[in-house]
Amino acid sequence: MRLVDPARDDRFLEIGAGRGALTLPLAARAAHVTSVEVDAALVERLQPRLPPNVSLVRGDALVVDLEALTPPGTRVVGNLPYYISSPLVRRLLALHAVARDLHLMVQLEVARRVASPPGSREYGILSILSALWADVDLPLVFPPGAFVPPPKVQSAVLRMRFRSEPRAEVPQQHVSSDCCTRPSAVEDEHLKTICKIAMLTSRKA
Repeated sequence: MRLVDPARDDRFLEIGAGRGALTLPLAARAAHVTSVEVDAALVERLQPRLPPNVSLVRGDALVVDLEALTPPGTRVVGNLPYYISSPLVRRLLALHAVARDLHLMVQLEVARRVASPPGSREYGILSILSALWADVDLPLVFPPGAFVPPPKVQSAVLRMRFRSEPRAEVPQQHVSSDCCTRPSAVEDEHLKTICKIAMLTSRKA
């Protein structure tokens, strides 16, 4: 909580409410918290304990329209399940135009892949997209023994503070006038395709 440092006028999108360990402290200090939780039993247990400034959304964060839950300036927090960390990070990166920052608990291996510099072994598509849109760091690393029950891997807080402009010009693709897709989303998908081709080419070289 000290690392996130919520302010009274902050709005948060939380991925994975769980039993409310982060939801309730955030709600006590922030203006509003929207929390997405996939487990129906956890939603049922947590709902009666929530204050009026918390909206609990029952749904899968890989499927829910996250942008609809993210007004401009929203801050994003979450303890991401290890088995879906990478696709979830990609989804959350797509919020760069509306979210202010991300604070995510993820597997250390995933965090290093996101924050890795060019030339490192872990450098890849996630590294490129993250560096393009955000200032990325790993302020905290936790051993397995920090959790009960302890996982088999180390964990880290992945922090991304989004930039108002990308670090480099983003290649644009023609979007027809009747297309309902946001231009930034189309550009991001086009960039991902370019990154994949570049990574495959470099591996074959």
